[in-house]
Amino acid sequence: MNPIAAVWALLGLALKQAEDGSWERIGVGRVYYLGGLKAEGQAIFDRVLAGEHDDGDVYRIARVYREAGEKEKAGAMFERYLAGNPNDARALSEVGAYTLLDGNHEAAERLFDRSFAAEHDDMWATLQAAGAYLGVAPQL
Repeated sequence: MNPIAAVWALLGLALKQAEDGSWERIGVGRVYYLGGLKAEGQAIFDRVLAGEHDDGDVYRIARVYREAGEKEKAGAMFERYLAGNPNDARALSEVGAYTLLDGNHEAAERLFDRSFAAEHDDMWATLQAAGAYLGVAPQL
């Protein structure tokens, strides 16, 4: 089987296997999107967000956009998530880390302050902030 046919067959099967699971469908959409088949990936994201979904789905899609280098698109989705989840320490820290890596130190430190105010003992949130100061992106 040629590689292109294999990709389409495997992604089609993965989407079928994902059934109604939003995390799973976002995972399939991620491979489409990052693999250069953005329209197909975006269509999956749009279907997930059009149906019943939770805020975590918005966050996971924002991460895909960030991974794709689409910082503005990711930022809008992260803001949407944080508006509904203002005390999610890890998310605040992760978004703060991206903000710092993008060169906006003042905004990043505000996000870190919010993160630590929400939960001062979350090692992962602390690690994301520390890593960003060293140029290390959060681990997905």
